[in-house]
Amino acid sequence: MPSIALISDTHGFHWDLDIPACDILLHAGDYGSYGDMKETVDFNQWLGTLDQVKHKIIVAGNHDLFAAKNYNMTKTLFSNADYIQDEMITVERLKIWGSPWSRTFGRWAFMCAEQELLLKYQKIPAGVDIIVSHTPAYGILDHVPNFGGAGSKALLQEVTTRIKPKLLVGGHLHDNNGFQDVNGIKFATACICDEDYRPSREPLFLWL
Repeated sequence: MPSIALISDTHGFHWDLDIPACDILLHAGDYGSYGDMKETVDFNQWLGTLDQVKHKIIVAGNHDLFAAKNYNMTKTLFSNADYIQDEMITVERLKIWGSPWSRTFGRWAFMCAEQELLLKYQKIPAGVDIIVSHTPAYGILDHVPNFGGAGSKALLQEVTTRIKPKLLVGGHLHDNNGFQDVNGIKFATACICDEDYRPSREPLFLWL
């Protein structure tokens, strides 16, 4: 079984992380904070130092504004990883889909209403092994203080009724970090930064 490290919402603090040796590193978005090209270049440089990791797979998030406006250039800049955006890659015999989207709030990148999110998630083939989604699914590791669940109901619907992956890993909502098993699907929220944008957590790790 491949070993997999999970991280998200590093917001420029990637140089402070200790990534374990693993077959696959998955980043579920918000590798930057301000969304400029320099953050992408710096993050890619750090990825190039991770000789202990065989495959590095990156999804953008709402803070990654440069990626939202420059898909082709972002793919090129990630010379030390595979950047996926509404597409699938197969590594270690695992089919992995990347989705940068989340529910609308403010004027950030990769955001839309639930009706549009549903159309995007309907493009994910049934039977993919892993979904790397910036937003978590609604009601599962998606708590926001004084608000409640802030994940996507459309994602929850598609994942639990049609796609049924082995793993859904998200980030986005900094109050959350950990694993939860629901109906045979492993859900993870892998935020490194906490609500105060401090890199206070370690990568999650599993075999799949």
